[in-house]
Amino acid sequence: IQMFRDSMRFASRSMDDTMKMWDIRKPSESVYTWEDLVNLSSKTAITIAPNEKLLLTGTSVRQGYGHGFIVGFNTMTGEKVSETPMSKTSVIALNWHHQLNQIFVGSADAKITVLYDPELSQNGIMRSITR
Repeated sequence: IQMFRDSMRFASRSMDDTMKMWDIRKPSESVYTWEDLVNLSSKTAITIAPNEKLLLTGTSVRQGYGHGFIVGFNTMTGEKVSETPMSKTSVIALNWHHQLNQIFVGSADAKITVLYDPELSQNGIMRSITR
């Protein structure tokens, strides 16, 4: 579960291959339900962009049968906006660091990937790259 800053909305990820966005003022039905997001781990994370207009999650893959993806959705329209292959194993951990504006991705093969914009990022992973 990942809470939005307004404390009225949250997102949940489930083992039934769905991710949902909820509004606590209308708890009987989700605002959005995204399906076909393969999930083989109860630890698969959700992360929210600093401006809260984008919601990301990872997908799972059985070893040797494709790629784990990061999939992004617009929180205002529900539209899928990105689907990026990340690893030949499942994408489990995701954290969009709000101060650094960098996305940290952990996959089932114990690899960590950092996504960043070289023009916008000055700290975080950029400090280790320059050393």
